[in-house]
Amino acid sequence: MRTTLPRLSVLLIAGLLFTGCAGFADFIRNMEEVDPSGVFSSTGEVMTYNVLFPEIAFQPWTGGCSIDPGVDLQSNWGVPRDAVKHGKDAHDWQSLAELDGFSANWVTSEPMLETPGDLGQAYSRFTSELTGDGVFDLFVLADDCAWIYIDGEHIDSQGTEKSFTRSTIVGLDGTHTLDIVVYDGGGIGGLMFSLDTREAPTDKDRGASARPQ
Repeated sequence: MRTTLPRLSVLLIAGLLFTGCAGFADFIRNMEEVDPSGVFSSTGEVMTYNVLFPEIAFQPWTGGCSIDPGVDLQSNWGVPRDAVKHGKDAHDWQSLAELDGFSANWVTSEPMLETPGDLGQAYSRFTSELTGDGVFDLFVLADDCAWIYIDGEHIDSQGTEKSFTRSTIVGLDGTHTLDIVVYDGGGIGGLMFSLDTREAPTDKDRGASARPQ
């Protein structure tokens, strides 16, 4: 899905020449944060907020994976801050997703991977700015359920069943705001996401504003 391999190769060679072997690992780590391919993902800048808790813990936990979340973008999330990055192998699902070409940092609202709250149930919110012109595939993998918004409009959801290949088709024409609200039913929370250029968008795709695939 990424079409900038020649540019990436030049950057790798330049990094090796100018940093030497000793500093090459640091160069790679810094370059990943910039993401020279131009793909927006949770490896880049992601903001988060205070976690919010259900009034009563869900029994079973899947009750929190409703069509509409128990919170929305107007809820009292507090002041935005940087999301906590845990790397690309923090969650067991990441290695499986990477086999399908979906790789990014796992991010959470709290410093630890495990979600606080009664039975470990809580809502978290993540925000990132997206810039592009065209049609893109937005891949989201959240633990456990997620609601996806572009410029405040709910465009898709992730239910209890996980997929490493399903995407949401997103049409962009400038800078837009991505918001993802995640409900965790216990244990590890958080998510990762990646916005990639579609390989061969159709005329119908080019007219899309934002819709699920």
